[in-house]
Amino acid sequence: MLRRALLAGLGATAAVLLLGGCLSRGPASIAQQRGPYTEVLARSDQEELLANIVRLAYLDAPVFLQVTSVTASPSLEYGTESEVRVGDGSSPNPLALAKPKVIVKDAPTITYKPLLGREFSNELLMPFDIRPVFLMLDNGFDFSVVAQLLFKRLNHLSNARSASSAERAEFRQVTDAMSRLLQSGGLRLGTPDEGLRSANGKVLATLSDDALASADGKLVIATLGLDPRLKSYELKSGLQGTAGAIAVSSRSLLALLSYLSNYVEPPAAHAALVWPTDARTEPSPLMRINSSAQRPANAEPAIFYRGHWFYLRADDLRSRNTLFLLRLLFNLQAQAASTQGDVQLTLPVK
Repeated sequence: MLRRALLAGLGATAAVLLLGGCLSRGPASIAQQRGPYTEVLARSDQEELLANIVRLAYLDAPVFLQVTSVTASPSLEYGTESEVRVGDGSSPNPLALAKPKVIVKDAPTITYKPLLGREFSNELLMPFDIRPVFLMLDNGFDFSVVAQLLFKRLNHLSNARSASSAERAEFRQVTDAMSRLLQSGGLRLGTPDEGLRSANGKVLATLSDDALASADGKLVIATLGLDPRLKSYELKSGLQGTAGAIAVSSRSLLALLSYLSNYVEPPAAHAALVWPTDARTEPSPLMRINSSAQRPANAEPAIFYRGHWFYLRADDLRSRNTLFLLRLLFNLQAQAASTQGDVQLTLPVK
């Protein structure tokens, strides 16, 4: 009887070992691990951006800790364990069983890197180049939204963090008009025939005759101080525009985060701790960051800071879209910093 039990246990163990030798864990581990890792990294990126916006509202320095690599090492261990059963005395020998054992292990190695020194300066403090911005517009992003996020000035129109509510309203009136003209085809953005690769490559905004005669076209021309006879106007980086050029002053990523921190709605007890601004009273900002003493149920994402929860409502699609654009711009700026401006960009001629 003992012999039969031992043989049965060894047979089961051999079957498990044979099966383990025939199957590979590689494909199965990808199916089981890639999705969860992707989901966690995406969520943690959103939470880090939200946390830094909230920190800047409290005038605390931002902190970025980048996940540079994730190395997952799934493994299977096979073996046996013995079990001894003592009978009731009717059998002269105890019963010994050999049971197969399978252990699944996952020991990932995650590498973090703080954003410091030159990388911090290049990615967070350097203003956005306006040329990749217009590549985004050519791929369908709304001009009004992109302009509110990235432009702190168009000619004399201010959209800075310290701008008054009236100044921001005038800025948005013009960018909303330009957005409608772009959607209707009355305003086109592109390059002259020589493209951006040449030394004289420019980004141009060209208005059609119908657009010049429209209410939106007249508003843009008059407010920005442009000469309507030219029809085509250069978009250039700077502070001083002319009758034939629109000066665009773009934000840095840090300035963008600071700008969005205007829309953090702190708890009443923290009113004296946050940056004072009248932007929190705007009826439809690009982002509205709520606060709560309790963990919110309808939040995506949410972070805990200074004893309170700060979050975007899951059904606030406008705010979530802005956070998505912010992550996209973060990646764009990181790529621009890593190539040190060596990337050649070609915008379509329109």
